[in-house]
Formats: sequence, structure tokens, C-alpha cells
Amino acid sequence: MHVPDLLWASRVALLAASRDDVTPVLCAVLWTVSKGSVRLTATDRYRVHEANAPAETSAEGEFLMSRRQLDWVAAAARPYRKSVYARVTIGWTAADPSAPPSSVAHAGLIRVTIADGLDEMTRQGSAVMGKFPPVGRLFEGTGADAEGELNEVVGLNPEFLGDLGALRSHRSEPLRFWTPRATEGERLRPVLVENRDRTARALVQPNILFDSHSEGRNS
Repeated sequence: MHVPDLLWASRVALLAASRDDVTPVLCAVLWTVSKGSVRLTATDRYRVHEANAPAETSAEGEFLMSRRQLDWVAAAARPYRKSVYARVTIGWTAADPSAPPSSVAHAGLIRVTIADGLDEMTRQGSAVMGKFPPVGRLFEGTGADAEGELNEVVGLNPEFLGDLGALRSHRSEPLRFWTPRATEGERLRPVLVENRDRTARALVQPNILFDSHSEGRNS
């Protein structure tokens, strides 16, 4: 991957990765690799962030990288963000269920190399064990495909709103917000946010509902 693409995608994902160590799998970022692109997905139960970036690869597969390792990758790559020669290469091996639980083979191995033609650094570590929740399915039925009654007023965590700025691929780029809808007896769906190029999107679950007829008082 080119360094700017890696830095952007990792920032989008890390903002939504959980910091609650009780559930290690949510403290990780899911990498989905397909020919020519990678998708990074993260969630903390209250929101989902997803970023798609180009990659020079013919590989396909998935692995879970801990937020600590991705923090290191981003920090190590940042000094190379202006170099046209710099690349971040990530390789992984699948987990081996038959290996001892304490071994790297049991979890799978992730190897990261950052190089610009002159300098090179490599770091490897174990992948995160566990099954990442299928949060990508939550995007179904949102946005233009949503059905049900429009919710005119919703409450959103201001910190989550501030983090959405990372989705932009350009500083002056506006973001598209899709107001959630809900059918009778159904839980309110999350707000969908997309960037202009649709290379990144997010779901934010409303945490407070306001009654628009009660001047902002909680309903």
C-alpha cells in the first residue's frame, strides 16, 4: 500500500476500534483483502467504521490486527507519508488450530514491512484470535435502501460526530448523512454516513431520542 492510503484507512478504523480489553476481538481491526484493494472495518458496539483503499496485491483473505499493532504501523509509516517511493507491505499466515494456544501459529502471524528504497523496518506479531462480528451486514437496509418512517430528530454522541471527519478523503469534502428510519415495533436504525467517493462509510447508533414536540426534552 502507498503510505497515505494506509494512514487514511487506519485512522478511519482506529477511531471506532474498541478500547475495552474485555472483548479483545473488538479491540482489533478486520482487514479484508481482495485483488487490488483492502477494506478495514472496526466497531466498538455503538458505531462501525469502514474504509476501502487501493493495494498492489493479488492476494485474498482476512485477518484481525490488534489496534496496538496498527497504531505502531501508522506511527512508523507517518514519517514516510511524503515519499513517493515508500510502501507498506503486509503479509499474514492463517491460524493453525492444532498448534498450542500460546504459540504464534495458533493465532496466525502478521508481518509488516515499511520501506522507501533506502530505509526498511519490519515488525511481526500474532493476529488476534476470535470471530469478528458480521457488522458489515448492518449497512444493508440503510441509506437509499432504507424503509419505514423517517425519524426527524435523533440524538448522537458528539465525540462520534467529531470522529466522522476522518472519513473524508479531502479536507474540503462534505459528508453525506442518511437520516435513519424505523418500522413499527423495530429498534431505531443507525445513522449512515458516507464520504463523497464512497470509499469510507460509518454507522452511528443513536443513543438519545428527542421528542420534537417537547422543545428538546428527552422522550
